[in-house]
Amino acid sequence: MPPSIKKFFSRPLHRRLFIAFALLALLTFIAWTLMRMTPSWYVPLDPTSQHVIDLMERAQNSLDLRLGAKLHNAIESVPLDEQSWSISQDEVNALIASRRVGDGAAPLVIFTPGKITFAARSKRIPSSHPDGGVGSIVITISPNNAIKLHRARLGRLPIPKFLVERRLTALAPEIIVAVQQQILLQVGSAPNTQDIEPIITNILRGNPLPPIDANRIIIKAIRIDDGLFTIIFAPSPTPPTKSTTTAPSRSRRR
Repeated sequence: MPPSIKKFFSRPLHRRLFIAFALLALLTFIAWTLMRMTPSWYVPLDPTSQHVIDLMERAQNSLDLRLGAKLHNAIESVPLDEQSWSISQDEVNALIASRRVGDGAAPLVIFTPGKITFAARSKRIPSSHPDGGVGSIVITISPNNAIKLHRARLGRLPIPKFLVERRLTALAPEIIVAVQQQILLQVGSAPNTQDIEPIITNILRGNPLPPIDANRIIIKAIRIDDGLFTIIFAPSPTPPTKSTTTAPSRSRRR
């Protein structure tokens, strides 16, 4: 046993309890302070800015699945060859800001090489700000398109990943409804729950993404660069056809 630990246990019980409670109080104060801090990178866009409004219009056109839009053209051209579709961090945040009423949660998305950060304010997180503190999660996407939780924080306080993973799994039905509502806003019609449920479930469980269309399209790769999110669509590989060979018939001898 190290001498410092021996010295600690050699002290009277009341002194040991005092030191233990003092350390616990210090750690609690540090955790409380870190939780209340707003990260310096958390700067949501102003929805009233003309620049943000222009970015929002570009984002809507980029995400639109209707004829002539960027995403629609990319998907429709996949059977001919691989197609890439990109959207910038500023375009995503401008679209988020346009959907925000007042200050509210003020969500923010940040693209860094190989990682996506999601952040928002919540009144459940202690803070001097009237809308509460900032919670954030960072996800990574593996080469086989599996999404993994990398880090989670309340303010600047790291929290265990398993707590967030359990919470996200429990929120799966609400996330599916939210996704349907966003697609309804962009396209004008919402997909059936059975169509998007496997995608959301795979994302929350960290499994690879399923094909968009098993007969035509797969997501070959997802690339995250500094400020840019890119999806590479590819034709679904055709399964090898089984060759049927017929055995030569033998003539019976009479």
